Amino acid sequence: MTGEKEIFTSANRERWKGYISTVTRISKDTVRKQYRPVFLWMKEREKHFLEILSIYTHFPKLLGVGNDYIDMNYCGEKVNNIKKYKDQKDFIIMPLMVNKIIHRDINKNNLLILNGKLMLIDFSWAISEYEKDTPIPAPRGVLGGIGYRPESLQGIWDDNKAFDKIIV
Repeated sequence: MTGEKEIFTSANRERWKGYISTVTRISKDTVRKQYRPVFLWMKEREKHFLEILSIYTHFPKLLGVGNDYIDMNYCGEKVNNIKKYKDQKDFIIMPLMVNKIIHRDINKNNLLILNGKLMLIDFSWAISEYEKDTPIPAPRGVLGGIGYRPESLQGIWDDNKAFDKIIV
């Protein structure tokens, strides 16, 4: 980062990579997401959402929690041709809807493929349907750009629409 007051935008996404957390593969089947101290509140939220989604197959499984990290199962690699997996959309969107979870950051970086299964990761900015925002509001540019807040929905987050924008 060039300075402490720099604001996250789509244009400088690479400079911010690892600013909130770092993800390291610590074994064949396990990754560790370690949070910077100022973003530890995200760890508790992500843990909460992963616990809710633990009965579903297209999300990371929580394996352990430390003071500043969570361990999850390895969820695969980046998807080269996401259109190939569009038939798995409902396996991701329906559990979110049933559990009233709004991911708010469905993008190509947060969709991985593992043994032919599409996996949705990174619940750092997720909220429950009844919440307006995270304790620290999401920075401009983090959750926008792909149609998360379509004008027709008057500012309501729409993970289904975000997913559709990616697979077209």
